[in-house]
Amino acid sequence: MEYLLGNLKSNDVFAWTKDDYKASLLGQRYFINFIKTGNPNGKNLAVWPKTTATDKVMNILDLNIEAQASPEKFRDRYLFLDGLFIGKK
Repeated sequence: MEYLLGNLKSNDVFAWTKDDYKASLLGQRYFINFIKTGNPNGKNLAVWPKTTATDKVMNILDLNIEAQASPEKFRDRYLFLDGLFIGKK
């Protein structure tokens, strides 16, 4: 969470690097775009394709010092977990 919230400096347990701060700023751009518009994509950002409930594959965003969208590899696992917890109170 430190990355998306821009709180790396407040956590002195780790020796953050320049790449950590770069990844944090990149993640914050997606996060801020989503908060403002409901869409994480924006100018000079790798496109994160929208996924709907009926899509067979969900697109994930690998966020590092660069961002790259790719199909997720564990769909069956997520659907299994959804089946266990969704609808239960």
